[in-house]
Amino acid sequence: MRKITLTAADGEALTGQLPESWAEVPLAPFAALATAELLPARVRALAALVGLPAEPLLYDINHYARILVAAPWLFSGELPAATEPVPSFVHQGITYAHVGALDTITAEQMEALYNFLAEAEGQPLTAAPGLLAVLYAPKGQPQTAQVVAQAQAALASLPMSIAWPALADFLRAGSSVAQLIGTYSALRAQAEVALQSLEKALAASSGSTRFWQKPLRFLSAQWIKSARATLTTAWS
Repeated sequence: MRKITLTAADGEALTGQLPESWAEVPLAPFAALATAELLPARVRALAALVGLPAEPLLYDINHYARILVAAPWLFSGELPAATEPVPSFVHQGITYAHVGALDTITAEQMEALYNFLAEAEGQPLTAAPGLLAVLYAPKGQPQTAQVVAQAQAALASLPMSIAWPALADFLRAGSSVAQLIGTYSALRAQAEVALQSLEKALAASSGSTRFWQKPLRFLSAQWIKSARATLTTAWS
């Protein structure tokens, strides 16, 4: 990075760090900048990215413009080449390994990816640290909810040069799959409710002594048992 110095209205010299490549741009600050819709939010995001206080830039928009001129590629340049995700990388002393293609990951991982996307409400880049925390796992650690949360916090500062290829690969190939998982999850819940209703109805008719109802109850119980086993197996 190279230094950038601004002079505040009171004469104070403010020094920040201007990135010169995507390898020097951290993920979360860039995501905040790229998704900010109003100018004040964009100014604050840019200030955070270059390590400057936001107030001088908000007070004098010329400071903001100077940074735009100094690093136009942050706003209008091409993102890192969206090639294959890197197989592994070291970040903050921890080695992370890619979990694999979407057709080989577990249902729990897929649902976690979908949940992060759903929370982003149409801004998938804001979910990037969470997505990467599922797409990459610390070597030698089980990918528990706590591990994912810790990785999400750590990977917020991952350089865009590493983060973007993996995100682009997922968003290109995985969005529809993640939506299918979410749809499947909803359908599974509906099926569970239907099975519970059938079980209650079957229990309510268990006191009947009509001979023709006994084989019907037996067959219904067997069908419910089979359906529940199928539902459980398909999700595991």
